[in-house]
Amino acid sequence: MTEIRVKYEKAFIFLFFFYVNFLHSDYLDYIYEDRNPSYNSFGVTGLIQTPSAEILGEANLHFVLNKNDIYKLGTLTIAPFDWMEASYFYYRPSDLLWAGPLSKGLYLDKGFNMKINYQPKFKYAPKVAIGMNDFAGHSLFSREYIVATQTIRNFKFNLGMGWGAFAQQKNYKNPLEFLGDRFSERGDLYNQDYGVGGNFSTDLWFTGPVGIFGGTEISIPYAKGLKFKVEYDPFNYMDFSCCGGGTSPESMFLRSKDSNINYGLSFPAFSENLTFDLSYIKGNTINFTVAFGGNFSKSFFQKPKYKRVKPTITAKEKTKKTFYIDLLKNLNNKGLYLQSADLDNDNDLDITISNSTYRSHIRSSSYAADTALLVANEFDIDLKNIQITHLNADMELSKIGYLSKSFDNPKHIELIKKDTEISNNDVNGYKTHEFVPNVRFPSFHYGWTPAMVNHIGSPEKFLFAGAVIRVDTQLQFSRRLMLSTNLAFDLGNNFDEKVSDPGSQLQNVRTEIVRYLQEGDQYIPLMQLDYIWPISRDINAKISSGILERMYGGVGGEIIYKPLDRNFAIGAELYRVKQRDFDQLFDFKEYETETGHVNFKYQFNQGVILNLSYGKYLARDVGYTFDLSRRTKSGFRAGFWFTRTDVSFEEFGEGSFDKGFYFQIPVDLFLRKHRGAYTNFRLRPLTRDGGQKLNQGKRLNGMLMNTQHIDFRNQWSDFLD
Repeated sequence: MTEIRVKYEKAFIFLFFFYVNFLHSDYLDYIYEDRNPSYNSFGVTGLIQTPSAEILGEANLHFVLNKNDIYKLGTLTIAPFDWMEASYFYYRPSDLLWAGPLSKGLYLDKGFNMKINYQPKFKYAPKVAIGMNDFAGHSLFSREYIVATQTIRNFKFNLGMGWGAFAQQKNYKNPLEFLGDRFSERGDLYNQDYGVGGNFSTDLWFTGPVGIFGGTEISIPYAKGLKFKVEYDPFNYMDFSCCGGGTSPESMFLRSKDSNINYGLSFPAFSENLTFDLSYIKGNTINFTVAFGGNFSKSFFQKPKYKRVKPTITAKEKTKKTFYIDLLKNLNNKGLYLQSADLDNDNDLDITISNSTYRSHIRSSSYAADTALLVANEFDIDLKNIQITHLNADMELSKIGYLSKSFDNPKHIELIKKDTEISNNDVNGYKTHEFVPNVRFPSFHYGWTPAMVNHIGSPEKFLFAGAVIRVDTQLQFSRRLMLSTNLAFDLGNNFDEKVSDPGSQLQNVRTEIVRYLQEGDQYIPLMQLDYIWPISRDINAKISSGILERMYGGVGGEIIYKPLDRNFAIGAELYRVKQRDFDQLFDFKEYETETGHVNFKYQFNQGVILNLSYGKYLARDVGYTFDLSRRTKSGFRAGFWFTRTDVSFEEFGEGSFDKGFYFQIPVDLFLRKHRGAYTNFRLRPLTRDGGQKLNQGKRLNGMLMNTQHIDFRNQWSDFLD
């Protein structure tokens, strides 16, 4: 039986090489509707259990859920670039123990995967990728690989070489041994050098013997995206994803393997954003995977194009004053609120607007300028230059100066860019304008929305969650002074099922979060008084006091230097805070401290954003935070961070140091209208006390969007769009 299996595996590899070397690519999109890559069981683009060299493309975000008799897997996968994919997973085996014989099925592991690929310029060369799965800490899935993928008509052929788990069943000498003896053997995953986990296991990467894997994906003609997958499975499931706190009597049966060939079907359901995979793995187990997500590089719905319409004119006499009034009315109708206007003797118009509808300042300014031109034509005013300034809480963000002739041919974007000047204003420059509408203070605004609160990744249960009604109010005393309040009313949750067990050697600045989730039925997440202080063209400051976040209140401030013609910003913040009581109303606990940081931000080309900060954290530890992200043209942003302080790995506890990832999605990608809001998701593998910052809302850097030349590079397609 063994000899037959070996011959079968050799024949499989021979046929793979035959196809790759003797066929060529020929794309027939009208026959094969969907040949996009799909995700394997582990949330990595690939076949069934093994990876491929493909990546879905930048701004793709998917949740991948996998279930079989051995385990359940949940993976969040993000592609910040066309050539890079990163994912974070939770793994819950059905047979492993967590803490004793009665804890079967409670073991929960987590980890990170990463893959980068390269497409050679030669047309017939395959894509090549290098990747690492579960590359930190006590890695039950630890493996690295190099893989090639060749597409030939409706066939995709994968062949790869892998380390770690890829070499558990059948292995060969590591070709990297010529680099040193350390590559000849792979260390022990449970070596004490990894301490409490969470560290990058760099001394394991690409070490030890290698294994071979490969397979084929076939797109079925005229089957609306249906694909057949077959692969060689190199894993030994008694070692792979094993063994946590120990095995149970069922482990031997569940993890036994009867075949090295896996096969299955993959098919999109209803739309390309939902895919189901059904497969048969290791000769005895049904495996089910569902992937839900999409490409956030563009809007999911088509938005109406800008149309020039005849303005509404109410003036009986054509004077400069009535021009200003009708300009205000027509701009307000488009969600562009006129704050000031000034028409000089040379027919140059300078206007200031407040805008919360459009994320792109090229879009909002071009709409405002075109509206001004149309209104001016009704008043027989021949405008020559139009300058649009955006205002946010008395901070003048940018001044965009257009020539009126630019609006004669709005499709000539390169000429318009050349003729347009982007500059910054003097502080309070708009207040010198001839027309400044009266704004009545104090003004009060409010709104409400349903919201979710959650706690992710506990061994007892993966997700604890609840629903609340959140009421948001803002009382504005002047343009610079405002009180922002959030009130939350609990509708229901399962937080009482979670035991609060901080288990920390440090002051419990964050690990008591469960108590806050459990005890706040009606609570105040925010009641913050802010004073905005524009100091100069490039320097702004803010002073804040009150309830600053769910767990802390206090007083402090920040200052930021953000020059128009540079790609960087430098800032600093300092707060004196006190920990709030668990009911999150107006009582406080005894713990108080100062926390503050010096911050540096740099925007690279291609939308890469680096944030560095150094300072004192809530637990009085001192260190730095590294944050790297990518923002696409659509506004979708994905990134990760980690923090290292003077707290030792042992003091920090499980995870060794604070780290996590986040993404930010513009709300209007899901709408047929433009909106300026974002939805944010932020996740850390573990909530610990070291390296914890104040979650202070309404930070200056977020209020000063579209204030540097680099911010406008990807906005020009929005001109009168």
